[in-house]
Amino acid sequence: MSETLVSRRIPFPVRGYFWDYAKYFAPLIAGSRRNILVGMAFLICSTIFLVKASVILGQICADLGSRGTVAEHFYIMMISFVALETGSVLAQYCGRTLLATGTNNILLRLRGSLFEKINKLPMSYFDAQPLGRIITRLTSDVDGVEGFFGGGLARIATACVQIILVLVGIIAIAPKFGSVVALAAAPALCFSWFMRKPLTYWLAENKARNAHVNSKLAEFIQALPVLRVLGLEQWSGDEFNRDAKHHLASSIKVLSWNSFIRPVTVFLSTLPTLVSVLWGGYLLLKGQAELASLVAVIRLTERFSNPVRVVTQEIQVIQDATASAVRVGEMLGESDERVTSTAGSHTGVVIGEIRFEQVALSYRTGHAVLRYLDLMIPAGQKLGIVGQTGAGKSSLLNLIPSLYVPSAGRILVDSVDVRNWKLESLRGQIGYLAQEPFLFKGTMAANILGVRDQNKTHIRQDFLKKIERLGLQHVLSRFSEGLNFVVNEAGGNLSSGEKQMVAFLRLLHEDRPILLMDEATSCLDRAWESAIQDAILALMEERKRTCVIIAHRLETLKSCDRIIRIHDGRVVADGQPMQILGLVT
Repeated sequence: MSETLVSRRIPFPVRGYFWDYAKYFAPLIAGSRRNILVGMAFLICSTIFLVKASVILGQICADLGSRGTVAEHFYIMMISFVALETGSVLAQYCGRTLLATGTNNILLRLRGSLFEKINKLPMSYFDAQPLGRIITRLTSDVDGVEGFFGGGLARIATACVQIILVLVGIIAIAPKFGSVVALAAAPALCFSWFMRKPLTYWLAENKARNAHVNSKLAEFIQALPVLRVLGLEQWSGDEFNRDAKHHLASSIKVLSWNSFIRPVTVFLSTLPTLVSVLWGGYLLLKGQAELASLVAVIRLTERFSNPVRVVTQEIQVIQDATASAVRVGEMLGESDERVTSTAGSHTGVVIGEIRFEQVALSYRTGHAVLRYLDLMIPAGQKLGIVGQTGAGKSSLLNLIPSLYVPSAGRILVDSVDVRNWKLESLRGQIGYLAQEPFLFKGTMAANILGVRDQNKTHIRQDFLKKIERLGLQHVLSRFSEGLNFVVNEAGGNLSSGEKQMVAFLRLLHEDRPILLMDEATSCLDRAWESAIQDAILALMEERKRTCVIIAHRLETLKSCDRIIRIHDGRVVADGQPMQILGLVT
């Protein structure tokens, strides 16, 4: 059973766990630092205006109870009170606007950084992570961070500034009386602080279960044809419902904790107002407090209750954002493809010589795929690879463009270790054709010539001349509009064989010195496969190219210069096609 199906039963997250990943967010925040700081300054000014307005309101009430009130002085205080209240609203508007602008820019950079990170992560990361979990990182978890930065931060910052300055103002106005009122605020603040732990735990658990549900959903959608053919709709529905109910249980836990925390905190936040009215009224009757101070303190305690409620209401947003930020931070903290100091230092034109020296590869501990393999492929040679399923053929091919890093040994291209090649330079000179090619939604020209070159007339003409010279013009004639034929998402309106032919045309257009083909003709009939073989031979006659082909069909490999047989991660046979093909038949 997957670990995500069972509650992890881990202790509550320790304090400061988020800060382990804060360094990955620091560069994103740096660009909005000015907006955030100025915005916070406006919020502080707004609260200072509020405190001063409360003091003036107390003086106004005191003057109204005094017989010797001077009219001019009274109207000045009224105008000052209105001006300060208006200034507080305007300052709060400016502060929250600046914070919202800065935080939304942070989100924009976050999304860009995550997409950039995907392009830098090693293939081993995607092998170990389910697709649904990766999608959850890029959608649900980013939305969780967005909920905080997009509006929650401004509300929380405003509330925290008000709470601190209001309490300071209460004590400053009436030190003894204000201290008692401020002390009455402690239960609400302490309760909110201690209740964060269980809520954080269940939010993290809810995120993990949500990721598992998304992963299961993606898996079942991809396997939908198989599920229907085998009649497994009921089984898949039961499996999905079981995981969805497991997710529901954690969601109910989150709601239950919130349903308990919010009303209790709202009640506790009213204690300062209750204390100020009762205790302040008692002191006023005994002549130990002034009316102006009492009114100002009561007014400020009213301003204290609302921000505490805001913090309570936003506590789920805070914890959700924290849990999401940790998960996003984990992804941003993953090691990139290249971590060595010498990586990316070599560039140049590839000739095509490939050499494996004592290369070993393991996808997981204790399971070796390649076992200290030695292999030399001269430049310009057409090499075929045969072997049983799981022998290590595709793994060998994937090591050449450095999609994976060997556990031991090294791979050299033109006598240079692939780890010292600049990835863009090396991969830009390797043509790769997989068994299941991927086509993008768009025109045939965009898929073959590239988005940037699809509308360039001279590039189109050169390509059409090339495929005509190689005898492949009949491939495009299958499509009514030729290069303008529109391909659906993932090539949904093409057969598997047609997708392989289109991918091969893309390989021809790229015209690279090293060609890697992994069961690239498995879905083609003999006529089309023969046409591809002829085109490859013609290309190799035009100029020196190294071609490495994996195939199970022996007909595909008869035109190779040399064939190797791999078994259990080792080369067990190496020789001429007829010699090796005779061994495997």
